[in-house]
Amino acid sequence: MDLELFFGRLHLLLLHLPIGLLVGMIVLEIPPFYRFNRHRYQVVAKLNWLNAVFTTFTISFGLLLKNRGTYNEELLSWHQNGGLIYGLLSWLVVFAYSKSLKKDLFLNLYRLLLGTMVVCMIVTAHNGGSLTHGRTFLTKPLGIQIQQKQVAVNSLKNTAVSKNPDSISLVSNIMDQSLDKRQTQTQNIDWIDYKMDIFPILDTKCVQCHGPSKVKGELRMDSRSNMITGGSSGKPTIVPGNPDDSELIVRIELPEDHDDFMPPDGKASATPEEIKILRKWIEQGAPWEKAQELFAGTRVGLPSDIQSAGSSYRGMSPEDKSIMDELNMKSIIVKQAPWDKSSWTVVLSHYNKPIDESTLEMLEPILERVVDLDLSDCNLTEIAWSKIANFDNTIHLHLEESNVQDKDLKKLENLTQLQSLNLFNTEITDDSIKTISRFKELKKLHLWNSAVTEQGMGVLEVKLPKTSVIR
Repeated sequence: MDLELFFGRLHLLLLHLPIGLLVGMIVLEIPPFYRFNRHRYQVVAKLNWLNAVFTTFTISFGLLLKNRGTYNEELLSWHQNGGLIYGLLSWLVVFAYSKSLKKDLFLNLYRLLLGTMVVCMIVTAHNGGSLTHGRTFLTKPLGIQIQQKQVAVNSLKNTAVSKNPDSISLVSNIMDQSLDKRQTQTQNIDWIDYKMDIFPILDTKCVQCHGPSKVKGELRMDSRSNMITGGSSGKPTIVPGNPDDSELIVRIELPEDHDDFMPPDGKASATPEEIKILRKWIEQGAPWEKAQELFAGTRVGLPSDIQSAGSSYRGMSPEDKSIMDELNMKSIIVKQAPWDKSSWTVVLSHYNKPIDESTLEMLEPILERVVDLDLSDCNLTEIAWSKIANFDNTIHLHLEESNVQDKDLKKLENLTQLQSLNLFNTEITDDSIKTISRFKELKKLHLWNSAVTEQGMGVLEVKLPKTSVIR
């Protein structure tokens, strides 16, 4: 249960109430209402109080929501400060109006504050809308921004040609070099794992607007088939094996002021590192690992929809096959590692009860062969965390959205072969920097939405210069 997120999202509902109340307060200052409404004072006083109270709740919930999304920091700052100023003004209005019957000075002050609130509301609401829909949401249908950019581009081109007639060929050469650079910039990135590398990017940057609850542009990005089909543009979002023809890559590599740039203005855009990862993933065929594809048949204790075409037993001895089947029947997903059939991947993310010592004891027959351990969204006991330290051949460890704490991670210091560690959406803090720094073989470290500060991530980048820290 995520109460912080629940109350944070109430901000989007409550914010309409202060707008409506403010309109009512303004209407009652129009001369016809001002003259003939006998109960005007009591009505306005109640509106002032309701506006101040609901504004306070709206601001409080908004402060919760800002930590749970990816927003443009500049727009967020303007929106937040505008909201705080409006909140202060709303209480000053309550005070001024309560004194207005005794002194005209306070009535004039009330009306001045009311006018200031209108201006503040317009600016704050505009910035809030830009956070959600982008700065060009209103002007884009009118073609205003497109026209301005075309004039700027033509002006730049004409200036360049007038100063250097060879500038067109120079620009062409630069563009060719840029394309070559984009095609080779991911050569040093290893095989991409969908769950560890791709899902956090799509989930935080794309699916909010292109998912089951909101389908902008007739595009959904929560399944591979939908991304290949594309949206209203008629172009495939991904072309497996060809990132340059994939609309996803085309859009996120556009200049940020371009109409088609994604995510839209107001949303946090993909970082250069994330773009490299997405490019490499598409080059590798955009593999999309689902829970349904992890093993064959419906197992006891697992959701009924978790099924697949069948497990692979290639090169596996009868003894290993028996161990795998037995573990799968106990709701522990086991499969051969794709890069080494003698090594195994263990997935406990769908285990339907807390993981304790007895759960991990079932894995002892294959302890030395586990190279990929998935404990995402798992709840482990303290003893169980100590047992994880015995999986000392593990090179990929998924702890995203688990109950891992700093003290638990410290117990895993001997996992010196780790090459990737996912701590997405966990409570890991800067206290774990020393522990993480011991993983010298680490190539990828996911700290997005963890409690590690920007300063702490900077320290890790210094201590682990060969590690890609994804934040």
